[in-house]
Formats: sequence, C-alpha cells, structure tokens
Amino acid sequence: MRRFGALEFVSPPELVHALVLRIHERLGEADEDELQGWRKLCLCCTFIFETLGTAEEAYWRAVNLREMVVSDFESLARDVTQRVYELVGYRSLIKTTANRDLSNKELASAWKEHVIQTDSKFSDRVTENFVDTAMKVYHRLFTAAPESLNIIMEDCWPPCSAMGAVEVPFSAMGAVEIFCLPL
Repeated sequence: MRRFGALEFVSPPELVHALVLRIHERLGEADEDELQGWRKLCLCCTFIFETLGTAEEAYWRAVNLREMVVSDFESLARDVTQRVYELVGYRSLIKTTANRDLSNKELASAWKEHVIQTDSKFSDRVTENFVDTAMKVYHRLFTAAPESLNIIMEDCWPPCSAMGAVEVPFSAMGAVEIFCLPL
C-alpha cells in the first residue's frame, strides 16, 4: 500500500540536531558565502529511503540503526534513563497499535529478537532482569516522584567532557535502582 506524505525519520536524530544547532549559532555572524555554503550542504544531503510496512518495523529499524552507530560512535548510546523510556515507549506502541499488553518477559524477548545489541561500556544489555528493574525504576522514580528525579539530576549529573564520557550516576541500571530502594 502506498502512503504519500507518510515519511518518518528513523535514524538517530543527534547528527541532524548538531547540524541545525551549528547553523543557528552561525546565522548572526555568517557572511553571504558562508550562508550559501550552509544552504548547499542542507540541499545536498544524502538520504536512504526504506519502505517499512508497520509502526513496529519502523520502531525496530530505528533501534537497530542506533545500535549499529553505537559500535562506531559510543557517545550516541542511550543512557539508562533513555533506555527505560525507550522500553516504556515500545510497550506503549504495542498497546496502541496491537491493543496488547506486554509482560516484562515478552518485552525482553522482543528486544532480544529485534535488536542487535553491541558490547559497549555505554550501553547495558537488555535482559529480562534489566526490563524488570527498568519498569520498577520507571514506576517508582520517574512517574511516582518526578520532582525527585529533577533534584537528583541537578545535584549529581556532571557535564560530559568533549574528549569522552565521564562516570555519571545513571550510567548503569544498578546505580539508578539505588534511588528506588526503601530508606
């Protein structure tokens, strides 16, 4: 079935965002030649168009494209907080498109089936235990106490160095889970 006007961007958006932000930074200072250079760059970008039949296929393609980039450019990996929301997002997608609730075991199984996971210090492997913990963190910290998350992130999250990642409190699921333990 052909769907005109239904293009979706499934690649990791950080590269495009970096370009847009750089152009924005230069707009006030750039001369006409530089502006024309930015224009030409934007009009001559190479794209690959793929036909993906369902929202689920697009979802898995997007996840796999990011995982492939991680092996070469580990700085694009999802941190634990993002991964939690990615899992919650997929669960929500299946609920919306297939009217089906996924158990944590089914969610972990779908992830294992569809995602080419890389061995990286920047990306935890998604297992059934990881999903169980991610859902506990999501429900106990991210949704039940979002104001606590803001305080924790403001007080504990150092900026990343341009030369590489720094150790941050949310760089591993176990570190995030600590905030969910009873006092």
